[in-house]
Amino acid sequence: MPTYPKQVLARACEQPRNKSCCEGRSVFVVEEVFSRPGESDKPASEQEYWVLEILDWTESWKRCFVVQQARIFWSESDREFEFNELETETWRLLIDGEVRYEARRLALMKGGLIHSDMEF
Repeated sequence: MPTYPKQVLARACEQPRNKSCCEGRSVFVVEEVFSRPGESDKPASEQEYWVLEILDWTESWKRCFVVQQARIFWSESDREFEFNELETETWRLLIDGEVRYEARRLALMKGGLIHSDMEF
């Protein structure tokens, strides 16, 4: 299996993942992708990435900020990157979402993941 450049993964991150939380329009407040050092040297099937983001749903019928975290992996059967282990938290205020985002960010970093140098 070929190793895919990070730009392919960046395009996968642009796909909507949580349509059920709130109906309406969302805007990314912040989005980061985390990986293990040297991960891009491995075949795609062995790579592990995590995406962490805050979405602004204030333009929807249910005004909120959503903190989402998901694992990104290569699906050989679908021949594309997919998301699983999606965890979502809804916060009324951005400041509360930011606190939770930072806690999740630190937990990922303690697990050996670092901020990816991916370009969006």
